[in-house]
Amino acid sequence: MLALVILPVLALALVRYGGMESPARLVVMGMVAVAVGVSFFVQPRYGIYFLAFYVYAGLNFYTRGTPAALALTGLIFAGVLAQMAQGRRWRLTDPVFLISAGLFTLMGLHSMLWARDLAPAIDSYSKYLKAMLVVCLVVQTVRTSRHLEWLCRWIFFGAIATIILGLANHMLGIDKEVNLLGGVQAIRFAGAHANPNFAAAAMTTAVPLGVYVARRASGTLYRVLAILGVLAVVGAIFATYSRQAVFALAFVAMAVLFREVRSRKAYAAIFGGIVAAILFTPQYYWVRIWTITEILDSVQQDWSIYQRMMAFGRAWEMFKEHPIFGVGLRNFAVRSGDVMFLRIPSHNIYLEIACGVGLFGLIAYLSMFYAGIRQLLAGMKERWQGQDERLKDLSFYFLVSVISALISGMFANIEFRYFTWLPLCAGLVIANLRRDLRPTL
Repeated sequence: MLALVILPVLALALVRYGGMESPARLVVMGMVAVAVGVSFFVQPRYGIYFLAFYVYAGLNFYTRGTPAALALTGLIFAGVLAQMAQGRRWRLTDPVFLISAGLFTLMGLHSMLWARDLAPAIDSYSKYLKAMLVVCLVVQTVRTSRHLEWLCRWIFFGAIATIILGLANHMLGIDKEVNLLGGVQAIRFAGAHANPNFAAAAMTTAVPLGVYVARRASGTLYRVLAILGVLAVVGAIFATYSRQAVFALAFVAMAVLFREVRSRKAYAAIFGGIVAAILFTPQYYWVRIWTITEILDSVQQDWSIYQRMMAFGRAWEMFKEHPIFGVGLRNFAVRSGDVMFLRIPSHNIYLEIACGVGLFGLIAYLSMFYAGIRQLLAGMKERWQGQDERLKDLSFYFLVSVISALISGMFANIEFRYFTWLPLCAGLVIANLRRDLRPTL
């Protein structure tokens, strides 16, 4: 019943505010919304798949100004509540994650007492709560190895979709906000995402999952398409001109290399892929990468690096001034203007969290990731039986995805972005599957 009410209203908002007030279109969109809404309500797991696709594809570009994501999450939540009313038990029981999340929830709320500007603090805290809700919904609905495998696929499909949508937006002139690279006026590709750096971080977390899809492909054609998809995503990451991506992408490449490469043919294929990437990567991207090695000698020559180095230094000083309680979530940019000549975020999730909620808040934040990572490591070592042998590979590739997000977080404020948390959910799902395998675990 909730779907029958919310989705037609959402369709009406999309039609009206999108300038498409034709009654016929409204009827069609309403019928589609009802059908999709009912399916997500009856089977919330399908909604989780779509939400993952929605995030990685950047579909929020097309629903700006509407509560589409909120309505989708609320619909999935209602479906989960209905299932629990029918006897489904609560699945998120990892003690480390629950204690850490509870502590961070309290620290984040308490930090508002010290916030100079409540608006960014409340906005950031609400994003954290939504991220926690999504974590709970994923763990509650993804219940088998096959479910987890499909989540992996939909994340990868979303990364491919953002490339297609970004190119279509550019060719059709839909996206009016073109990201230009200073000095050479080169266009920074962002897919359907608003920020090229965020797009690069999201696509990088999808690369190892794409490798899993290619590795586990059931047929030659499917495997070839998956490999082409991985190469397309890697190429799109380079096209963002994001310097932060090189560190996370290098880690992904090395992790996959050491785990999967066991033959000369594989080494030759990877070497050929690296050569192709170097040849087809825009020359100025390597110029931008090269400037990273010259930070200590000529930081003032690169405005982007100069800003970030100033933000890093000021964030560290602010943390030392307020080490226990912090200054409030997302209030670093508010207070940094007292010393710096501009107000910018810290461009580092660890410094941002430390400044916002203090040392204990940072420990709680990192402990949530520790909870997922330790379960993924345990999943890699677990003696799975039958078809669940795939869980060893899933554990590894989701682990690489999580770590790549944490590496990207050293250079961008992605602390509460869904693509930072979705891979982590796999570790909490693995914990449940291990417990199901051995009830006494």
